[in-house]
Amino acid sequence: MNRGLTTTRRWSVMAIFVSLLLQLQVASAEVDPKAAQLIMINRYQSAIKLLTSGMAPVEDEQTQLLMGTVFYKDAMLHRELAAASAEVVPRYWQKLAAETGAQRSRYVDLFSGLALLETGQAKPAIATLKKFLSNKNLSGKYQEVARVNLGLAYHLAGHTTQARKLWQRIDSADPEVRAVLAGAYQRAGLVEFKPMELIQTAVLAVGKDAVMSPLVLENALLIYGAANAYDKGLELIRDETVSAPVYVEQIGGDKTLNFYSIALPNRIARIYYLASLHYLQAAQQSNAFRNVAQYYLAAAYLNFEEHDKAVAAVASARSGGALATAFDNRAEIMEVALKQSIDKSSLHTKLISELAHKFNGKPELMAELVTICTDLKLDCTQAMVAAKAEAERSQSERYRLLHSALGFYYLRQGKNAMALSYLETGRDKSMKNKMESNDPLMLVRLAQLYLDEKSFSENLEIYFELGKEYPAVRQIQEAVQGVYAMEFKSAGDVKIF
Repeated sequence: MNRGLTTTRRWSVMAIFVSLLLQLQVASAEVDPKAAQLIMINRYQSAIKLLTSGMAPVEDEQTQLLMGTVFYKDAMLHRELAAASAEVVPRYWQKLAAETGAQRSRYVDLFSGLALLETGQAKPAIATLKKFLSNKNLSGKYQEVARVNLGLAYHLAGHTTQARKLWQRIDSADPEVRAVLAGAYQRAGLVEFKPMELIQTAVLAVGKDAVMSPLVLENALLIYGAANAYDKGLELIRDETVSAPVYVEQIGGDKTLNFYSIALPNRIARIYYLASLHYLQAAQQSNAFRNVAQYYLAAAYLNFEEHDKAVAAVASARSGGALATAFDNRAEIMEVALKQSIDKSSLHTKLISELAHKFNGKPELMAELVTICTDLKLDCTQAMVAAKAEAERSQSERYRLLHSALGFYYLRQGKNAMALSYLETGRDKSMKNKMESNDPLMLVRLAQLYLDEKSFSENLEIYFELGKEYPAVRQIQEAVQGVYAMEFKSAGDVKIF
């Protein structure tokens, strides 16, 4: 399984996991080697499609464990893509909104208003959506979508009476409008309006074999995610919907603008996270895989900020001494870091420093320590000094994980120059932007740094590669190209081939 892998791959926790899983095969089940290989080369979407083909119930614990880990990895990636989209897509729309005259988009105010709502900015959303609705010569369906969201903005801003008056007048015959209305009720916490029943009718109205609108999918995933109905969400996620714009606006004869759902990557991340919990919780029922499944449960809980559950899961993973050494070292780091995040005492700060000393000379474990300290926003000053000293020893393949982790740390600190230097060192220079030899999370972070530095071509080269596997990347690609086009005074429309 490891033949031909780079040193970085051999030292990564996913490589260790897949190798261990293959070694522990039981007579009644066999891990799909193709799915395992896809996970090893970071093609999580392809692995998920292979493992869920037919959506038959998965009974064997090995496959459950494999599915749990790949859904967890894909959930983390989609959350990172959601953050990237939330940064660049509204930036592009702001530039479109600043235009005047006949070339100005008539729909940018609608989608800007939706973006403001998604980031919790209800009051600015009210003004923006009202501006859109002041133009009466627009599609009736999208005017209804705007009114629904204006009602949600009013509700979130404390004007509940105005919200309900708007919602009472909504014509929800169209499935997209109905789905948006269901999503608004869900976000407003109005369970008495039965958002689940409403979204179900919208999904049924689309039809099983039809290509679903991103607006319907976005709101269906929101409601299914809130109800822990991950299986219903998985049935709806298709590449052609995830990569599709909500609306295509034609301006004149030579300008086309695609408007996407910036909420969709986050909704997908939530469904994948819930799926990962389901399969990992099932896998932990097996004596052979219990401890590894609990380790990945702890990692999933930690990364999605359910820290109390993470503490319990990592303690269970380490109990009895049955966890393989490679995982136990990482679990020890996780356990100590979680304790420090809950109890800020000097004792736990000291324990973090002691771990840095213990794992001196083991860059893959130092990388784990740096990453968890960064994720939990801990004071790990002495550990970071030790990690930097360790990274200075080498730029070889084995040290890439550590350089990437330090890049992430400095990115969170807002020290972009240092972050860029470390992340570029952590990238496989021979394969550059290929996900087969680079962690997709690292590539997304590097792409965002390139965007901040106005290195548009470097940013787009990364997203071009990631877009081959992950359709949610498309909206980011188009927004980056749009920002580039407008900053350099070209037409402002975007085409990706």
